[in-house]
Amino acid sequence: MSWPLLCVAALIAGCAGGTPQPAKVKHAAKDWAGAHLPSAHELMVTLVVVARDEHRARVRLLADGKHYDVRLSQRGGAWHVTGAARYTG
Repeated sequence: MSWPLLCVAALIAGCAGGTPQPAKVKHAAKDWAGAHLPSAHELMVTLVVVARDEHRARVRLLADGKHYDVRLSQRGGAWHVTGAARYTG
């Protein structure tokens, strides 16, 4: 098989799985921040790490100049925040 065909096959295979887990994790963390952080007007995700088993993840957020480390787990196909802490970046 030639390189262009391999690239197309890989692209199709990657898209067949739906939304990538990092995007889902990021969305769940942003939803949590909007609901739990007071006045999160300026919100930026600085890091998304999904474990290889795709059941655990960690997100670092910057909200109004304050850094947060958010831990998530996947249950029933949805990501849920299991813990969050403020840290000095």
